Amino acid sequence: MAQAAVVIPLRHSPWPRLASLFSPGNHPHLFSSSARALRPLAPQVTDGDEEGETDAPAVKKSRNELKREASRAVRWGMELAKFSTPQIKQVLRIASVEREVFEALTLVKRLGPDVREGRRRQFNYIGRLLRKAEPELMDALIQASKDGDNSRLLDLAGPEALSIEDDVEESTDDQEVVNDSWDSGEVRHACLDQM
Repeated sequence: MAQAAVVIPLRHSPWPRLASLFSPGNHPHLFSSSARALRPLAPQVTDGDEEGETDAPAVKKSRNELKREASRAVRWGMELAKFSTPQIKQVLRIASVEREVFEALTLVKRLGPDVREGRRRQFNYIGRLLRKAEPELMDALIQASKDGDNSRLLDLAGPEALSIEDDVEESTDDQEVVNDSWDSGEVRHACLDQM
């Protein structure tokens, strides 16, 4: 009877699973690696696929690839900041990039070398804006601008090249007018009158 009293509490104890851990067999209460194994995702069916349209499926890029693209775009921003304003305008127009990029580049050019953290943040912002640009085109445009190869830039620009050159000439003419008026004192007097 003493043995029966000892056995009965073990049956009602919360530890009977512990004994089953050491016995061979299937353990449904444990996490099974075969049941939870990683499986390739099944292709998701979209509404367009049912109608017979076969668009290329969107491939998710790896984190490393996204980081490479981000650092490449930041490098583009750093290289573009070294160019003159007309060169930057020309490259950005050919690449069909937003006006925000030009404004961000002019801001980073105004920041001095003592504003390291601000420049770093601004270059990261420029890189985020430039990620949408075509990589091959941007690399070619930056390299052609570095080399001063205007014929290569015109080839990359295509038929829009003449209008781009006209706009660049107009912007330099506007800058000369402002510089001439500044030298003559007209702008300084106008600024003082507004105060």
